[in-house]
Amino acid sequence: MAKKTLILSIVMLILIAMPACSSTDSWEDSSGLYGGVWKVKDGITVRFLQDTYPPDIGTMTLVFENRTEYVMMFGHGWSFQRYENGRWHDLEVIFEPVFWLVGYMLYEHDRKALRVGTDFLVKPLDEGLHRLTGIPLRISRGGNHVEFPPYQIEFMVSNDATEEPDVGLIPMNEIGLFRFP
Repeated sequence: MAKKTLILSIVMLILIAMPACSSTDSWEDSSGLYGGVWKVKDGITVRFLQDTYPPDIGTMTLVFENRTEYVMMFGHGWSFQRYENGRWHDLEVIFEPVFWLVGYMLYEHDRKALRVGTDFLVKPLDEGLHRLTGIPLRISRGGNHVEFPPYQIEFMVSNDATEEPDVGLIPMNEIGLFRFP
């Protein structure tokens, strides 16, 4: 009887915990099927400068925004996927990109941008639904650090899309970090 009670208790705990594990709290959909914003935590987001890009795009701008009292640490590192036949497929790369082992700080109430290049892909991005998967992010406040899962931002590639607008980004270093005016 005790063994049965223990097993039933474990099963109940798993059933209670499963919805929390499968929560979509980290995803905030801003425009329907694609063009979303990755919500790291309330007030901290990662998104592309625009929702749709033209085919053969060489560089896209990734925007990190912090509207909180927390500090977020982020860096270079990502991969691309394409959605086909109901599944995400990794895009082939010419070489495994070497990302700078540099960490950046996004301070309270700040906004920064990284340039994301596609030059390491075997083929240019073509029309369809794509996704960028980044590296885990870390948020800190008062010496306490919490690591968040890798961000995943969906975007469309379409012949009707235009190049990114010039928003006057100001370079902060030689490897692609920018600040807004």
